[in-house]
Amino acid sequence: MSLRFSLKPNEIPVVLEDENGEEIQCVLKEMDGQSRDKYLNVMSKKVAVGPDGSASIRTYDGHLTDLVKRCLFYQDSGQPVPEDTIKKFPSRVLSALFDEANKLNKLGDEDITDSEGNSNQEHDSGESD
Repeated sequence: MSLRFSLKPNEIPVVLEDENGEEIQCVLKEMDGQSRDKYLNVMSKKVAVGPDGSASIRTYDGHLTDLVKRCLFYQDSGQPVPEDTIKKFPSRVLSALFDEANKLNKLGDEDITDSEGNSNQEHDSGESD
């Protein structure tokens, strides 16, 4: 048995239309391991775990933008879209970008590995058949 992976991060093209109808070409990019760890550390500080192991969110401040700002880049310059710009997006746009970034970076509940190392989802190498 061998494993084969592409080290090229996955990307999703994103077109945003501003108030004047101008299109802004962007790309939603998969984070590298270091960026993902930093994001998870930030998010862990926003969650409280009760004595029974149940989790509750302490604050929703930046909940969506903390992920999107790490993944959304201008296509032409490769620069990240500024957080202040992202915070001004309509909530439906921000929610949709957050959902896609979550999937792209394997951050959903179904992607969590338990203490024995058992994943709740099929392995995805990033390779297409």
